[in-house]
Amino acid sequence: MRKEQRTVGGDAAIGHERVFGGRGEYGVNNEVGEQSLCRQRGDLSDELGGGQHASLDGRNDEIVEDALDLGAKVCRAHSGHVRNAQGVLRRGGGNRRGAVHAECGKGAQIGLNARAATGVRAGDRENDEGLHVFNVSHRDYDLDMTADFQVGSVSSPSRFVIGTGGYRTFDALRDTLVASGSTIATVAVRRVDTSVQGSLYDLLEGLSFTLLPNTAGCYSADEAITLAEMAREAFETNAIKLEVIGDDVSLLPDTIETLRAATELVKRGFEVWAYTSDDPIVAQRLEQVGCAAVMPLGSPIGSGLGIRNPHAIAMICDALSVPVLLDAGLGTASEAALAMELGCDGVLAASAVNRALDPVLMAEAFRDGISAGYAARRAGRIPARVVAEASSPSLGRPDLFAESPLM
Repeated sequence: MRKEQRTVGGDAAIGHERVFGGRGEYGVNNEVGEQSLCRQRGDLSDELGGGQHASLDGRNDEIVEDALDLGAKVCRAHSGHVRNAQGVLRRGGGNRRGAVHAECGKGAQIGLNARAATGVRAGDRENDEGLHVFNVSHRDYDLDMTADFQVGSVSSPSRFVIGTGGYRTFDALRDTLVASGSTIATVAVRRVDTSVQGSLYDLLEGLSFTLLPNTAGCYSADEAITLAEMAREAFETNAIKLEVIGDDVSLLPDTIETLRAATELVKRGFEVWAYTSDDPIVAQRLEQVGCAAVMPLGSPIGSGLGIRNPHAIAMICDALSVPVLLDAGLGTASEAALAMELGCDGVLAASAVNRALDPVLMAEAFRDGISAGYAARRAGRIPARVVAEASSPSLGRPDLFAESPLM
């Protein structure tokens, strides 16, 4: 590993030199501000002092010296870009350098690689000075925010899929479905009786909902396959939410049986929405066998613990090309928003809504949280920084760009 990797946090493109470093939370690279890179030698030396790691005894002077040299280079490169920017703004252009892009006006632009979490990817294009300009991009996101959510043959104007079990009254279920803005509802096949008037089936049909049968309660691939065939015959749909659990205590998915069931159901022509763990490798295997959607859990079913491993969810979203829906464990709307910001294409919620004190109000909150999280991801969040960064631009303030003693 190069020593610069250990001394500077962030992934920066400064002039034609690159500085590599560690990532921040949710895959976002840390960014080092222009002023912090150009501090005095004494300040930088103090910051790189000992006591930062239990296995290190005191300061490594060699690393400190490399960091100081690197800092000087960064400051010189930064100063050069600022002078060039000022010349271009004055319509000078005597050194024949290119114009400064608006996105890179500071002269030292820090890169990030957080495609799953933020929809922003480093290195989409470069100007002639080697400064990176970032574009919003992620998988196959539609440019139209109003475009329907599509999984196989099932489409919806909403990215919220709602569960139908556990409601106190039939009226509460109806009002919650309406408030959710959703048009896709999961139904545990074992709890549906299509011959009864005023049934759940009639309610969903009357509200123009798409019914998504669910193999909830299955403990083996064979059991899930049998139930899926029954659902296809009863509801005349090839779409199935596949759920195979390992035990009745944790309700965690049995990934081996889930993969086996998914493989067979795809062969039989089903569009499989597969509930699974937050293991990125298992998620990829489910995509490879032909699942129409992959649905990793945030935490155990009904726990309300939220997303316990955001990094894993972001990795799954980044790796898969089929839709990813966060399924299980959410407790409130902010967690649904986080799921969308991490890169999920949709959210399924059941217990978080039907067990709330006011299910109708919680359904509205989830509806708005999912919409806000999706919009925020498309907008592209700012990179996480290890230092403060003034919200006002610094270009044009001569006092910030005076010659440094290091130059």
